Amino acid sequence: MTCSIDGCGGPVKARGWCNMHWKRWRKTGTAPKALGPVKRPAFARWSLDKLMANTTPRLVQPDLGPCLEWNNARNAHGYGVASHGGKLWRCHRLAWRLMFGPIPQGRLVLHECDNPVCLDPAHLSLGTHKKNTRDMMARGRARFNT
Repeated sequence: MTCSIDGCGGPVKARGWCNMHWKRWRKTGTAPKALGPVKRPAFARWSLDKLMANTTPRLVQPDLGPCLEWNNARNAHGYGVASHGGKLWRCHRLAWRLMFGPIPQGRLVLHECDNPVCLDPAHLSLGTHKKNTRDMMARGRARFNT
């Protein structure tokens, strides 16, 4: 069964409406037909130039050269984040995808500089979870380093 609002087609949640129209009715108290067409938000689309324009060079590890640090939003773990195509991305993963293409299944984008906000392609590499854990232990970043 689909939503009774013309042109919606979403699966029914309650009262013959999809989840979005039902929530709208609960919030406003107005029947969804009176609310007009549903407008979807326009999500930001990042290009590599736009992404790199939001960075600042900063020397973190002298042997690697300056990092290009993300200047905008960060998550609780300190990684830069940005919305791209309706999905929230960690910026180093988004930068890798824009520079080199899709990230293979089961692979991680690793920071050679140990700087979670760095987007410099020279400081990023693909690796496995095992390699990332070994790097963390070798560099003394593990919570309980033994």
